[in-house]
This record gives sequence, structure tokens and C-alpha cells, in this order.
Amino acid sequence: MTYFTPFDLLLLGLVFVALPTWSIVAPRYYARISRTGRSRSTWYSLIAIRGAALATLVLIAWAKASRPLAGLGLDWPVGIPGRIGFAVDALIAGYYVMTLQFKEWSQTRVETTRARLRRLRTYDMLPSTPREFATYPIAAIVASTSEELLYRGYLVGLFASAIGPFAAVLGSSVLFGVGHLYQGAMGVVRTCAIGLLFAIGLVITHSLWWLVIAHAVANLSGVLLARRLLTPEPVSAK
Repeated sequence: MTYFTPFDLLLLGLVFVALPTWSIVAPRYYARISRTGRSRSTWYSLIAIRGAALATLVLIAWAKASRPLAGLGLDWPVGIPGRIGFAVDALIAGYYVMTLQFKEWSQTRVETTRARLRRLRTYDMLPSTPREFATYPIAAIVASTSEELLYRGYLVGLFASAIGPFAAVLGSSVLFGVGHLYQGAMGVVRTCAIGLLFAIGLVITHSLWWLVIAHAVANLSGVLLARRLLTPEPVSAK
């Protein structure tokens, strides 16, 4: 029988209740911050602080239960499967680089992507000034790290011993999607699917390092894509 420490119960309460609730409330709260004229950098700083706090709680909970770091996916030195994961990261990064370099997209793809990005812009979530674009990467990297530690490393590792790896993968993926309720129904489905792929990747490689990098690359490339598609094209002089 799996033993849950008080720190485990605290984290499970955050995952099942606090984070989904905050996901609904936060965008409107930060939108009010933006309407006051304050920079979104304030929001990004709060996201980074929250992510660092969550990551710290995960590590404390894991250590208090005397669980090995390898069980969290923090294998060191990184094994061969994890190194293969780094190669996957390189492929993902290459894909995003090529995507951002494309001069022409199909009109359908452009409009679909713009519609999804405008949903985020509705809540004033996307950076738009040089300072915000400089601050956003910090929030993106810290948030990516904390989410991988929590939803993949911690939940999969904790649930696998209690309900088996298959159910742990499914359960952690659903919770990951619910934690992104601010993105709407389709956003939740999309996030669940991504979480499922990442959780399967963790089970196969037993390494979290490459998943943290893949998550950060996706977040950073996403905002660069938003900057490209939502910035009006300059009008050429005739």
C-alpha cells in the first residue's frame, strides 16, 4: 500500500482543487492587472515564483518520503534512453525553427492558429513589448520545469505504485489538461493529449530531463509564433 505523507496530501489538494480553480480565475485577474497599465512582466514574475514554489514542494515531498530521485525521473547520470530523449529534443527544436522560418502557410492553418492565439490574447496573456518578451522566457522555463516535475515526475511516480503505470499515465494526463482550463474545452483536450505523450515518454525512458527541455522549447516557440502571426505586417510604401 502506498503511503502518502502530509506533503503528498498537500500537493494532491493543489492538483485536484487549487490549480484547476486558479486556472479559471487567474487569466481574468491578470487581465485586470494589464488594464491598469502595468506590464505583463509582473504576471510573468508571479508565474515564475509560483512555479519555483511548486517545484520546491515536489522535491520536499519526494525527499520526506525517502523516495529515490530516479523515481521522480531525475536520473543522474542520464541513461541511454534519456540521451535518446535529448535527440528527440533536437528534432523538436529543429521542427519549430523550420516552422518559424516558413514564409507561407496554408490559409486554413494560419487562421486556425491565429484563432487559438487570440484566445490567449483575450486574457492579455501574450507578451507584446520588448521588456515582456525579455521576461517571458524566464516564466516559460520555470513553469515548464515545475509542470514536468509535478504532472509527470511526481504524479506518475506516485500513482504508478498505487494504481499501476497505465492508470498513472492516464490520470496524470487528465489532471494536466484540467490544469489548463483557461484554454477552453479544445485547449484542455489538446493539453491532455500532449500530457499523455509526455507521460508515455517518461515511462519509456525513465528520465524527466529531456521532457523538461521539450516542454520549454514548445512554450518558447509558441510565443515566437504568436509574435509572428499576431503582429500586423508592415505596410510597404507604393
